[in-house]
Amino acid sequence: MSAVATDQETIDRWKAVRQEELDAEAVYRALASAQTEPERKALFEGIADDERRHAAHWEERLRHAKVDPGPARPGQRARILCRLAGDFGDTVVVPIM
Repeated sequence: MSAVATDQETIDRWKAVRQEELDAEAVYRALASAQTEPERKALFEGIADDERRHAAHWEERLRHAKVDPGPARPGQRARILCRLAGDFGDTVVVPIM
C-alpha cells in the first residue's frame, strides 16, 4: 500500500479525532471500573471498546499517510475525568462529557 498524499490540515484533523477517541476510551474504561452493577459495567466496557476501534481506524489512516500517530494515551482533560469517574461515578462524569 502506498502513502496517501495529504495536507497538514488533514493530518492535524486526523490526529485530533484520534485523540478524542483515545480520551473517550479512557473515560469509559474508568466509568466501567467504577461500576458495581455488572450490566452498567458491561455497557461502559462495550462503549470503550468501540472508541478503541475508532482510534485504531485513525491510527491506520495516519500510518497509511506515513505519519507516526504517536503514543496512545489520554490527554489531561480525560485524565481528570477518569479521576472524577473513580471518585463520583457516571452521574457526574457523563454530563460533563
